[in-house]
Amino acid sequence: MTRFCPALLPIAVVFVHVVVINCLPVKDEVGVRYRTNKELENFLITMADQHPDKVHTFSIGKSVEGNNIMAVAVAASDPHLHLTLRPNVLFTANIHGNEVVGREILLHLLSHLLTAYGEHKLITELMDSTRLVMIPSMNPDGFNAAVEGDCFTIRGRSNKHGVDLNRNYPNIWHPTRVHHEPETSAFINWVKTVPIVLDFYSAAPDDDVFRNIALQYSKSSETMASMVNTWCPPDPEIFKDGITNGADWYGIEGSLQDYMYVFKGATAFTLEISCCKYPFYSSFRPFWVDNLQPILKFWERAKTGIKGVVREKETQDPVVAKMKIIGREIPFFSNCNGEFYRILLPGKYRLIVSVEHYDFQSLAKTISG
Repeated sequence: MTRFCPALLPIAVVFVHVVVINCLPVKDEVGVRYRTNKELENFLITMADQHPDKVHTFSIGKSVEGNNIMAVAVAASDPHLHLTLRPNVLFTANIHGNEVVGREILLHLLSHLLTAYGEHKLITELMDSTRLVMIPSMNPDGFNAAVEGDCFTIRGRSNKHGVDLNRNYPNIWHPTRVHHEPETSAFINWVKTVPIVLDFYSAAPDDDVFRNIALQYSKSSETMASMVNTWCPPDPEIFKDGITNGADWYGIEGSLQDYMYVFKGATAFTLEISCCKYPFYSSFRPFWVDNLQPILKFWERAKTGIKGVVREKETQDPVVAKMKIIGREIPFFSNCNGEFYRILLPGKYRLIVSVEHYDFQSLAKTISG
């Protein structure tokens, strides 16, 4: 068991936004319509009450209008705790309140995990070896303002103050942004307490890792890589194989994924799941079916790469260390428990470990495929 500590911590994170269609025989786990914010909250609380050994439900804070920003942690045991060297994977959705498909997918995923644990090999392995934390709605006020069936307008995109929350995070150009919205502050304050490993992305020194993981996701989908059976406008130059570098598509500042990568050392991704921002619920099921297997494969990547604990040689006390992989510009840090994680592709690497008042250490590491 590990105490919580405010440090740069290992996290895997997915920001599920809103491209897909086709069917597999997957049980329709929950719902006949999109859940309201209150129904979402009650659903998460009910799941925790029914599965207290595997589900922990909590609020990370409140929105402008006072809605709870609900989170749920899922693991085979001790879902309320970070355990040493057990990777934490974070899935968030609905940061733009009118992009609702990802929100509903995460609710379906929770129900599916609890049904499939012990029966489905990969799900059982993932829940046994990692902890998944999901925040289905980062912008509950925007969701309240959005309208079902509205594919293209921006109604509900921003929070109650009219601020785009995915432009409100600290970034490399404005690391001490003066004003954060309540929803942004709630997330920043919460994520300081959690070690996280995985997310979704913008241009970065770890571009090889990002592209490899993104390609695995898109090619596990029946439609994302090929862009067939969707009504998304095809753009083979920008979305080759169903993926793109965010900066190549359009550049932004203050995004959640860049914040997680630059300031928290988490491998961060944004999954664009639907070209219609708020499709009618009657068309939701194919999104769930087509994304389930890619999500599981994506989650599995949190177990790859390197991880360890940095300790003081004489006392064996954990220490906070600055870590750098030769050839990669962005450093990362062990947390106050000494833990570090880094997702890497197979290959040979050299890791530089430095701690104040100590000589630096250089370690060679080979990761097999």
